[in-house]
Amino acid sequence: MACHRYGLNHLPMILTIVDSLDQALFFVLNQWHHGTIDLFFILATSTFFWVPLYILLIWLIKKALGWNGVICFILTIIIADQCSATWLKPLFARYRPCCMLPIGSVHLIGTYKGLYGFPSSHASNTYAFAMLFWRIFKNKYKFSYLFFIWATIISYGRIYGGVHYPLDVFAGAAVGCCIGLLMHRAYQKATNAIDTKAK
Repeated sequence: MACHRYGLNHLPMILTIVDSLDQALFFVLNQWHHGTIDLFFILATSTFFWVPLYILLIWLIKKALGWNGVICFILTIIIADQCSATWLKPLFARYRPCCMLPIGSVHLIGTYKGLYGFPSSHASNTYAFAMLFWRIFKNKYKFSYLFFIWATIISYGRIYGGVHYPLDVFAGAAVGCCIGLLMHRAYQKATNAIDTKAK
């Protein structure tokens, strides 16, 4: 019981330390900037910039898995987005650095929606896709792991752009990877059930 009380009493202090470290890391990553890099991350974190890639991926997934596969990937992204943006962000209510820190102390680029940033929706969406794509296609396409690098670049861009703390991104990546794994299991079960009925 004494140990239990000790842990609870020190929880606020631990959270304060974690928050301080998170903020310190944010400033290190956010204050290292350049005009050319700004332009790169403005494009990299923009949905419209990746439209050609999305079209190519839809074609590739449909060719390999059919429309059921395309629907699975779309559902994965929707679930990841709703989980982070609609459920978790209001629950934790952690302000974005650009909404909390003094004006002028944050290098802000790109756009964002809402005051809250934990967890990052960009991170959860991209990592959910990356995990699902890798799990399904890792034996078929050698380049499948590259989507984790793609997700990392986009997620880092949100820290660089001043709209997320590093912990927001790490949490979003964890949420996304978990959803990607769960959706892969669900897809496997659904596929096996369809194959069984077909036999």
